Amino acid sequence: MSDLERELGVQLLVRNSRTLRLTAEGEVFLKEVKQILEHADRAVELARRVSRGEIGALSIGFLGSATAFFLPRIIREYRRRFPGVRVSLHEIAPVPQIEGLRAGRLEVGFTRPVLATDGAWLRSECLYRDPLLAVLPEGHRAAAREAVAVKDLADEPFVLFHRAGAQELITL
Repeated sequence: MSDLERELGVQLLVRNSRTLRLTAEGEVFLKEVKQILEHADRAVELARRVSRGEIGALSIGFLGSATAFFLPRIIREYRRRFPGVRVSLHEIAPVPQIEGLRAGRLEVGFTRPVLATDGAWLRSECLYRDPLLAVLPEGHRAAAREAVAVKDLADEPFVLFHRAGAQELITL
């Protein structure tokens, strides 16, 4: 009797001098072992696909006003290339995005430039530059100029992003 049959406590093969065939127990055992091996192969392939970023989940934070020009195209292309990844989009202001990245609630953020203090643990790359425009009344002293520095408007009342939403504008 084989070691496997002894370990299982069942006869898997009928042996005689002319033939060797599976018993009913052997057929069931063989079928189950094949399924286990197929499942193990599938598990290896799934783990490799997760490692390559082909399946899983991706949580993305974005600042709508800063990303409307390019983000929809990027998301469409990503979903086309990686249909096995569930993408969740969250419109979030810059500071909460940084907090979400730090806490692991977001994997990617599309936002305004990050502060130098966040640069130590966060990698960022400029994808798009959006011009900042001043819209002035016709009679304003700076209305005729081609370009106006933000600091030249420091004493003017105007509408701008909330400070938490555009910290990089505070220092201009």
